[in-house]
Amino acid sequence: MNTDLLKKAKRLRFTSEDDLLLIRQVRGVNPYFNHERWGDIQESVCEQTGKRFSIRCIKEHVENLINSWIKKERIDKAKSGIEEIQTEMDFLLQEVADLMKEAKLKKETKI
Repeated sequence: MNTDLLKKAKRLRFTSEDDLLLIRQVRGVNPYFNHERWGDIQESVCEQTGKRFSIRCIKEHVENLINSWIKKERIDKAKSGIEEIQTEMDFLLQEVADLMKEAKLKKETKI
């Protein structure tokens, strides 16, 4: 039996550096108004990380990052009197979440 066929494909993982690079790209390119721009983001991220992420993987990861950030923000706001330090990632995720909302609202008003 061919051992190459038995080997599982190595699962690609996003590092925190990959996450920051990805969110910077999404914020800069804004693929929510032109979905073809996801391909540009994918090419750039793959080139800079050396990893072959699919467009679907990148989209899902961005969505997961934003959902996790929203959840964290809700928890932080529930804590009274505690001022959390905002990181670059927090600012970028806020901006990307705003871009998503804006695109969704624009799409809904067209219908």
